[in-house]
Amino acid sequence: MDTLIALGTGTALVVFHGRRFSTGYVPEMARHVYFEATAMIIGLINLGLALELKARGGPPRRSSA
Repeated sequence: MDTLIALGTGTALVVFHGRRFSTGYVPEMARHVYFEATAMIIGLINLGLALELKARGGPPRRSSA
């Protein structure tokens, strides 16, 4: 699953950078870039992984003080 997400978001970033720097080859109406969408996807995936790791860690241990 992580590989598919990395491939999808990586491809999106490459395409967006290609559109951004090749202004002469891409029509005006097709130059939209959505960097915030890929950043949000990656951020939510990292949040989900962090929550999953925390949930698998079990309950917090009591200190013997």
